[in-house]
Amino acid sequence: MRQGRYRGVFTETECMRGYAAALEQGMLAYGLPLSIYSDRHTIFRSPKELTDDEILSGTELPLSNFGKALYELGIKQITAHSPQAKGRIERLWNTFQDRLIAELRFSSITNIADANKMIAEGFISDYNRRFAVLPHEDGSACMPFDRSIDLGLVFSIRDTRRAGGGNTISYKGEIYTPEDEKSPVFVRGRILEVRETFDGAVYVIQNGMPVLMKKVFRAQKAIDVGVKKKAGVVSPHKPASDHPWRGGFKIKPAIYNNTQTGRG
Repeated sequence: MRQGRYRGVFTETECMRGYAAALEQGMLAYGLPLSIYSDRHTIFRSPKELTDDEILSGTELPLSNFGKALYELGIKQITAHSPQAKGRIERLWNTFQDRLIAELRFSSITNIADANKMIAEGFISDYNRRFAVLPHEDGSACMPFDRSIDLGLVFSIRDTRRAGGGNTISYKGEIYTPEDEKSPVFVRGRILEVRETFDGAVYVIQNGMPVLMKKVFRAQKAIDVGVKKKAGVVSPHKPASDHPWRGGFKIKPAIYNNTQTGRG
């Protein structure tokens, strides 16, 4: 996604990853937008209540993972309350649903990879050349973008965990520890921010710095795979006809000699 000046992307479903990819394309082409106007989908607005930290920081709306990424980048987030409030983009979707579908069918494109390639190689440029309208005012509504920023870490799944013993955290049923043994030690019991990137890498943010984590492989208990028989009722055993027990049990009197008794 970091090559070219793409301004569109297909994904399997409407998801944070797709919006992050589209926004990254725009930032690399034009810079950081001053604000983003969106609907109230849970990708943009969290259904959860504001946390104390968010209230103290002046946050007006509960932030989703995407919203936290925008806040970190300094992009203002504006949410619309109806489709009519953002009519220009809704009209654009209607045009795309008509024209773009026809273009894909005409080019015999039936998969996402080929569709993204078609967009990158000329569809958006051709569309803008034919239908774009010049703005009434010159100038850009974007700020310079620092390309050293790791957008993979900015647009990530965020959560919190409590530091455990041995410089570890528990995340999604696994135990993690820093990849680099020289990394700072986590204070046991402290709440840490955990970020998981789209490619599955897990980081802990400590003092504003990302610490790459790795899984700790725990030794598993040995399992006896043999078949164990359940204890049951012991069947009675009938001794053979010549078994000593069948002759009875008789105590014979002891016979002592004189030497044993001490009598001479």
